[in-house]
Amino acid sequence: MSSSPPEARGITLPLAPESPQRHALPLVATVAPVVVSLGMWAITGSPYALAFAVLGPVIAVASLVDGRLHGHRHAKREWKRFDEQVASTRSLIDEFHAEERARLVAEVDRIRGAPDDAPGDPERWRLDDRPGVRVSLGLRVGASSVRIAEAPASPASSAAAERLAELRAYAADLADIPLLVDPFLGIGVCGPSALVNAAAREILLQLAGSLPPQEFSLAVPPGPAWQWLRSLPHRVLDAPAGANRVEWISDLRTALVAVATGATALPAECRVVLEVRAGTTARLLRCPGVEGQPIVAVFASGEAALERALFLAAAAGARGLGRAGGSDAPGPVFAALPVGSTAETSLECVFGTSEGEPFAVDLVAHGPHAVVGGTTGSGKSELLQSWILAMAAAHGPAEVTFLLVDFKGGASFAAIAGLPHVVGVVTDLDERVAARAILSLGAEIRFREAFLAGLGARDIGGMPPGKTLARLVIVVDEFAAMVVDRPELHALFADLAARGRSLGIHLILCTQRPAGVVRDAVLANARLRISLRVNNAADSVAVVGSAVAAALPAGRPGAAVVSLDGEAARPIRVALVTGDDVRRVAAARPRGDIAPRRPWCDDLPAVVPVSALSVGPKGVPIGLLDLPSEQRQASAAYDPVDQGNLLVVGGHRSGKSNLVRVLASAAVVRVMPASIDEAWEFLERELAGRPPALVVVDDLDSIVARLPDEHQQPFVDMLLAVLRSGSSGRGVALTVRRIPAALHGVAELCDSRLILRLPGRQDHLMAGGEAAGFDPTAPPGRGEWFGNRVQLALAPADPLEPDPLEPDSVEVERVDWSDGTRRAVVSTTPEAFEQAMRRAGHPEPVLQLRAGDASALAAPTVEVTGVGAHAVIVGDPDAWQAAWGLASSIRGSVSFLFHACTPAEFRAVSGQRRLPPPIVRRSTDGWLLAPDGSLRRVRALDDLEPG
Repeated sequence: MSSSPPEARGITLPLAPESPQRHALPLVATVAPVVVSLGMWAITGSPYALAFAVLGPVIAVASLVDGRLHGHRHAKREWKRFDEQVASTRSLIDEFHAEERARLVAEVDRIRGAPDDAPGDPERWRLDDRPGVRVSLGLRVGASSVRIAEAPASPASSAAAERLAELRAYAADLADIPLLVDPFLGIGVCGPSALVNAAAREILLQLAGSLPPQEFSLAVPPGPAWQWLRSLPHRVLDAPAGANRVEWISDLRTALVAVATGATALPAECRVVLEVRAGTTARLLRCPGVEGQPIVAVFASGEAALERALFLAAAAGARGLGRAGGSDAPGPVFAALPVGSTAETSLECVFGTSEGEPFAVDLVAHGPHAVVGGTTGSGKSELLQSWILAMAAAHGPAEVTFLLVDFKGGASFAAIAGLPHVVGVVTDLDERVAARAILSLGAEIRFREAFLAGLGARDIGGMPPGKTLARLVIVVDEFAAMVVDRPELHALFADLAARGRSLGIHLILCTQRPAGVVRDAVLANARLRISLRVNNAADSVAVVGSAVAAALPAGRPGAAVVSLDGEAARPIRVALVTGDDVRRVAAARPRGDIAPRRPWCDDLPAVVPVSALSVGPKGVPIGLLDLPSEQRQASAAYDPVDQGNLLVVGGHRSGKSNLVRVLASAAVVRVMPASIDEAWEFLERELAGRPPALVVVDDLDSIVARLPDEHQQPFVDMLLAVLRSGSSGRGVALTVRRIPAALHGVAELCDSRLILRLPGRQDHLMAGGEAAGFDPTAPPGRGEWFGNRVQLALAPADPLEPDPLEPDSVEVERVDWSDGTRRAVVSTTPEAFEQAMRRAGHPEPVLQLRAGDASALAAPTVEVTGVGAHAVIVGDPDAWQAAWGLASSIRGSVSFLFHACTPAEFRAVSGQRRLPPPIVRRSTDGWLLAPDGSLRRVRALDDLEPG
């Protein structure tokens, strides 16, 4: 493996910051005014002429200071420019390094392999167009191809020079690149045995992907550490016992990989010696040209090595490059096996051989359920793929369907997931989807029972002619991992096992450790047992009733034993499935015009139009409800009578306001305004006994947060009173982003709670949601409703229709200053208020009340002041408090207007303890206290700018 050196990339260093110019004291400018001043004094004799002598030094010093300030600002701009260019250059170096590193790593990754490799890659094992084979021993720091070009100007300061030197050093070194060596030099790895074996496996995997199996044989020493090598497509030779080396042998050359605990124990042919240490640190003890260099070692696990070996074996078989001989005979070819029985009452198929003859297994006759055991690398995934494909080859999608459950990430069934028989693949990668699909299995039992009962059939085999119901085979890879995550599934699978035969539901449960995992209620109904190699006799006995599976040889994936109906186990060899096999079966068994019935509904759509919802006799349809336990989706409706008050909790753009629009467009509602003063009056009108209707409040927490501190609790108390009045026919729907402490009492009075997407899991739990229901990627409108997932409907957008969220507000009463009514005004800006009042048309005199006005302080009534009966008295709160006698005497006959006052000022002047409503537009609005004691918000003036 080799690649041409990358083209050098050039980078120019930033220009160093310029140093500011130094400014000297202007001596001539300093002395000249002094000389002129002395001359003027000599001519005029005036001592004031001497004052000009001071100007020269002052101007000179000021010029010097100004020059230095300008130089300081210029230096700051230069350093800012320099810092930005240094950061930009560093980013450019990172970009060039990433491209260079990717080129170096790509070839190693191609040879090493990836899960999505194509088995038929024609470039694999092709050496004729490469200068040589190279393998990577790990990652190191090497020289970069990035070249630095110096800027024209030299650095003017040591700090800038140091920064530029750091850039040069940063560009020169390229980290995390493969250290490539020639394997034909002989590679030795020494250190702790576990690390040595893992590092050697990584090197051997690269050689397996580089050296063609038709040209190289493989000498493998005995022992479990090397058994995975026997699964490679290369011809395997047995190395002598006790050997610590693996050799790749061809007619012309030999590649050697040896292991030992110390460097001295390695063969002398190893010209490259790698010492691995704790963690991933390693050191190259010997290598022509690069001795002693520290590197980061790369390791491969035994499971990963075996999986890659099996893949390479399949790839070689697909290209006709299988091994020419060796100690292990390959398994049977799937395409060469017979199809088996195609009877509708059978699931007989052939997916392997026993003693060289095709071996048929019938899940209906031998089952109805099966348990498969096998340790890592024994070939469980290959067995399941071959078995499923064999059943699909013998029976069409109308006769059998497969639900595949993979709790190892989803790779086990990737090759066969596209079969027309497959109605779903469930993995542990999406916990929510997995839980949803498994919940639907209980509903599948009820559906099949009702279907057969409707036909008068006792079981699936007794259906009348012309009626069909496909058998459902549920295949679970890593059953143990699934029930550990969800222990409640033990009862579900016990139920499936007990009633599956009559309903046409079959289980194939695969696990590494069957003992203690598959419970007796399932094992009693699983008479078909298959075991690949297991680690101990107990696991073998738990599956096939004897210890024979523990004695199966390692390194032979697909070797298994089968027990039918409790009979003695017999050995089989499972066929290896290729992509061509899957395509051939899929073409031979098309789905047809009618799609197979799936055991669950599709997931909720991201967008649900209101028109798609069914309207029931009660409530307002608000969305589509997901009911996986019933295998259906139904309209979700909100009915205030049955479900009480509704609290909707959701984050930004989660769909809260859209829900309010849906409610407003489908029911008689009253929407609380968002303005705090109008919201206050809205609640007062509700408490006054308005006709029953649905009250809607959007972003309640925002409204409460904007209220002044003294108004928050009274506002919440009024809202609580409205919530408690639901028995009178009124319902309340509230939306909040979160539930602050001030609204805990409000939340307790909401019997229904809808939780939409929230920023974090803790927010979701604090809002009352279930941990499994948290989904940070949920689309707008997705939430929890009475324990089920719901997708809220999208409110119709008609530009010709009025916005259903138009607040339920009324026009604020305006004060008519031209009607000649006598009033008292308490304003914090009395002069400006008087001017605006005159511009508004007040024809009568206006009395300015001042705290120092003795006549006002003594006057018991307005008439004493000498002003007409229709006078308006204007004063600030201090003046009115000083004239307390005047205020108390006219309070019962004159309306008091409070403008731009605080609640404390209102109480001080009015003599009342009540809390006035909040006001947003303080420049124009105020409180009007009528002689009868009523208090309301009014629009005092439209213009309070000085005239």
